[in-house]
Amino acid sequence: MVYASAIPVKAYLNAGNLDVAFQEEVGRLVIAAQYFGALRLAALGSKPGTRRIFLMPLGGGVFNNRAELIVGALATALELLALELGREVFARLDIRLLAFRGSAGEQERMSKLLAALVPASSSSTAAASKTPSVPSWPAAPPAAPPAALPAAPPAAAPDAAPAAAPAAPLESTEGFVRPVAPASVPSASFAPAAEPAAAADAAARPWQLKGRSTSLLDALLDDD
Repeated sequence: MVYASAIPVKAYLNAGNLDVAFQEEVGRLVIAAQYFGALRLAALGSKPGTRRIFLMPLGGGVFNNRAELIVGALATALELLALELGREVFARLDIRLLAFRGSAGEQERMSKLLAALVPASSSSTAAASKTPSVPSWPAAPPAAPPAALPAAPPAAAPDAAPAAAPAAPLESTEGFVRPVAPASVPSASFAPAAEPAAAADAAARPWQLKGRSTSLLDALLDDD
């Protein structure tokens, strides 16, 4: 048996206080913590099989906490238990509500409030007992299939390489091949003009002006 103390008291004189909503929220959290502690202790018990747990409406009666607040705290405790231990934990717990001095009216009111938050239980044990059981927490809904990832945008075509400058036209001059300078570029930048002495010297060396590979000896023999 677990005894829970330090139940928050909602004083009658505070009923019209502007802080009543804050006081009720603190009270709900304290009650939820005590319900959760009792449920967790029972769920982690070492004994196998189903365990039956009886819960009183903590904070009711002379403590003057509203029934809706108490039931909301119990629902919060059940959800916290499912988050920590998994929803399958309720398969081995038989949770039942009690009322102060067996008040049938209080028991019925608490059961209806809780049924509005948690779906009804299909436990045969609960149907055979006069003590109302806490509805089992619903199973987790099936996970939605993951959304398809958006298709990657087509890769941008690489920047085209700059067009190569057109090759300069070639010009043949008595066996020599040299590029022709563009009109905008002076021809002197490609081949400086031959001086008269150089031209005369070139005429004396005919093997350098022929368009085939010619040795010096062959050129001399041809001249002879």
